[in-house]
Amino acid sequence: MKLFQRGGTHRAMLSSKAKAASIATVAALALSALLFGVTQSFAAPAPPHPAQNAALTLSPSVGALRLGHPLVLTLRTTITGTDTRTSEADLAFPADKFNCGQITIDPAAWPVVAEKTCTPGLVKIAVGTYYGPKTGRFDVATVTLIPKATGPATIRFAPSSMVISDATQTNILNSTNTGHYTIRR
Repeated sequence: MKLFQRGGTHRAMLSSKAKAASIATVAALALSALLFGVTQSFAAPAPPHPAQNAALTLSPSVGALRLGHPLVLTLRTTITGTDTRTSEADLAFPADKFNCGQITIDPAAWPVVAEKTCTPGLVKIAVGTYYGPKTGRFDVATVTLIPKATGPATIRFAPSSMVISDATQTNILNSTNTGHYTIRR
């Protein structure tokens, strides 16, 4: 590049080789951008993830109970579109209507038990497996509650309940049911 002065102003003058190199660089960048844009417009869209759903249910979900006679609930999960290795099923129940009983988890199905507690008004169960992910329908636990007062009682899954997708590591729980019971003498 040469500098020259005309009328007090300095200007840069490119040699013809430098001009040709600059034009070639700009043309290569423009062509790359054009090809990238064309390639992107013809690229196949990424396949969508299959619908990942999980439901937690308690059974029985309706019943007439007798005071002092145990209510045995089976907690189940149903998984579609993915697998899971971990599940947390937390039940909220009226502490004035029930006492905690027993929680049973099948160790063959869930060899990892992170939590298994019952406090007045809340059962917390967190289980996992390292044998391989689960899909389909399976039992999480059996929970026994003892009715201690008469009247209507509702048992529901607490908001802390979750089922974690093995593929995305996100909570895929989107459905639960609620139990409605009447306790009599």
